Amino acid sequence: MENKKWYQLGEAANRNRLATIIIWFTFVAIIVLALLYYLLSKKGADTMGDIFDTLIPLFATWVGTVLAFYFGKENFDIATKRYNKLIDKLSPDVLDDINVTQIMISKQTMVYKDLMEVQGKKVQEIIDFLSEVKKSRLPILDNDKIKYVIHKATFLDALNELGNTVPAANYDFKAFISNAKYQKLASSFLTFDEAVILEKIRLALTKDPSVKDVFIIDKNKSVVGWLTDTLILRYLSGGNEALDS
Repeated sequence: MENKKWYQLGEAANRNRLATIIIWFTFVAIIVLALLYYLLSKKGADTMGDIFDTLIPLFATWVGTVLAFYFGKENFDIATKRYNKLIDKLSPDVLDDINVTQIMISKQTMVYKDLMEVQGKKVQEIIDFLSEVKKSRLPILDNDKIKYVIHKATFLDALNELGNTVPAANYDFKAFISNAKYQKLASSFLTFDEAVILEKIRLALTKDPSVKDVFIIDKNKSVVGWLTDTLILRYLSGGNEALDS
C-alpha cells in the first residue's frame, strides 16, 4: 500500500498530528528551559529566569487549548449522537400538544452577549467566560434579535486550526466571524414564533441535523426564548440527562 503524504491524510489526521506536535514540543521545551535555568542561575544570569517566566504561561495555554478542544468536542459529539437517535424515534403524538413556551429558556434567564460587546473580545476571553458560567454555547444578539449562536467547541476548533499563522492570544471575535466556515456554523439556527408546537420543531431538526439551536421570537422578531437540542433531550428523557445547554 502506498504511503500517503501528510497533506493527503485529511483534516482530522493532520489536526491530531498538530496536537501531538504541540504537546511534545511543549514538554521538551519546558524540560530544556528548566535545565538551562538551573545551570545558568548558578552563574548569576537573570535573563534565563525572565525567559522561563514568560514562556511557561504560553506553553500552558497551548496545552490547555488542545486538551479543552479534544475533550469538549468528544462530549459534544456524544450528546449529538444520543439526541439524534432519540429525536428520530419520537411519535408525533407525544409532541403535537407541547408548546415550546413550556420548556424553552426564557430570555430573562438566557446567558447571552450583545454583538457590540463581543466584537472587540479575544476568542480566548469568550471561551474563559463560557467556562466560568459553565455553558457550552453562546447566543449573540443584535438589538434583541438573534445574530449568531456559537458553540464552545467551534471556538476551540478555530483556535486549534490557527497553527502558527496567528497567535491564539491575538485571535479576536472579528477575525473569527469573518471566516466563512465559522460564520456559517454561527448562523446555523432556526427561528419560530411563540405559538409553535414541539412537533414542528422536531420535524425541522430532523431535516437538518446540523442545527442544534432554535430561537423563539415575537412579532417584532425579537428573541423571547431559546430551545437547544440538549434541552429537548433532557425534557424527553424525563429530566434524567445531565447535559449542559
